[in-house]
Amino acid sequence: MPENPSSLIRWLAEAAGECPDHVALRDELGVTRYGELWQALGRWRHTFADAGLAPGVPVAVITRHRRLIARAAWLSVYSGLPLLPLAPEQLGLASLLRSCGVRQAITDADVALPSGIRRLPAARLDGMPTGDSAEPAPMAANRPQLLVSTSGTGDHPRAAMLDGDNLAASAATTAEILEMDGGDDWLVCIPLTHIAGLMILFRSARVGASVTIHESFDAARVWSSVSAGEITRLSLVPPMLDRLLAVSDDQPGQRGRSLIVGGAPVSQALADRATSAEWPIMSSYGMTETASHVALSGPDLASGLLPLPGTRISVVDESGAPAAGVGRIVIEGPTVMAGYANPGLLQGDGLLGEHQLLTSDLGRIDEDGHLHICGRSDDVLISGGVNVHPAVLEDVLAGCPGVVEAGIAGRHDTVWGHRLVAVYVGRLSTEELARWIEQHIAAAMRPRDFIRVANLPRNALGKLDRNLLQLLAESAATED
Repeated sequence: MPENPSSLIRWLAEAAGECPDHVALRDELGVTRYGELWQALGRWRHTFADAGLAPGVPVAVITRHRRLIARAAWLSVYSGLPLLPLAPEQLGLASLLRSCGVRQAITDADVALPSGIRRLPAARLDGMPTGDSAEPAPMAANRPQLLVSTSGTGDHPRAAMLDGDNLAASAATTAEILEMDGGDDWLVCIPLTHIAGLMILFRSARVGASVTIHESFDAARVWSSVSAGEITRLSLVPPMLDRLLAVSDDQPGQRGRSLIVGGAPVSQALADRATSAEWPIMSSYGMTETASHVALSGPDLASGLLPLPGTRISVVDESGAPAAGVGRIVIEGPTVMAGYANPGLLQGDGLLGEHQLLTSDLGRIDEDGHLHICGRSDDVLISGGVNVHPAVLEDVLAGCPGVVEAGIAGRHDTVWGHRLVAVYVGRLSTEELARWIEQHIAAAMRPRDFIRVANLPRNALGKLDRNLLQLLAESAATED
């Protein structure tokens, strides 16, 4: 054991010892209690070591099943393994594996891996194992524990390195602010490849609470669980909240203790609908690089967001000096990542200073110290809580037979944030392109509207003119 292991392993050990019969994870296969989870982790560690899992070497988990990612996350904490959780359809998967120094992956059987990556079967994480067990061997708290894919500030996805201290600080602060306790049950209906989903595991373990995992978002199922009093905490992105409000139809019933909405700005109209239906809504601001949210609001979005204790948020101008009005948001605090991933997991890349991050978000701080988000300083579009770099998606669409070239724009939408629009040149009909996209692009990153043109708008240097592309997308919406 290192001299300063992460608090995460201590929380899990305490829950296993103090409330072994309490439900830790609930999924489609049944329940796993804290005592059972602790025993299973020792046996999984032994089993995967026999299969060739190398200690201390980054490992990816690539699966369609959220329950397996949850178990792999705890196995990584127990075994001292930096973990990169990915969906099989992740764009730039091979590049992400290389950038994180991954040489081993726990995967579904049908996932294609680049050469040189050792495959370990994810199915081994299903069921309660028997046989020999291995003792926990957690990493030091200041070493990268999670490598989480993020759009970052570049043109291509990369991974943020979050160490044990980052994760513990975020989990403990949120649990305290929300007054969580062992009677809570937090529903995971967002991807566990995203930091917002992963942090539910750790903050729940902090107080011995339960986590219920839905493999996909079904608004009617979520409403049924919440109204029956089975779920006390929810995390959603704005489109999910919109659908939940639609199926609940303002019926009386349980609403849980908190509903955190993040991933993209929440419109006041959507927040008002939730408040009228008596949902305990809190808008959030944060990112992968800060181990989930760093500021929360109440239902009145106009009052802004309040930074979490221990986090300092400021705004700066183009020179880096404090801005009197709107500026780029700077976040400083214990939840700020150790840096962007690299093969050696060396820390510091992408940071202004230790625990200090200059974001691409624009904001202002009012006289009461509340943060107001004012947009982005780059081309990133946010669709349903997912950051989408147009250039990445355009590269994928260029690989579609019948498409010559494509540009991506975003129509502003009160539910989605940005509704993605594909403007393309090619012989395919819009219906044919939509069918191809359904088979090749993850749901949250799919364009929802299509415009076929003779030529994409370009400037004198031949570069795609994104301002004209945006105007084209918006004018087409007006004509509709």
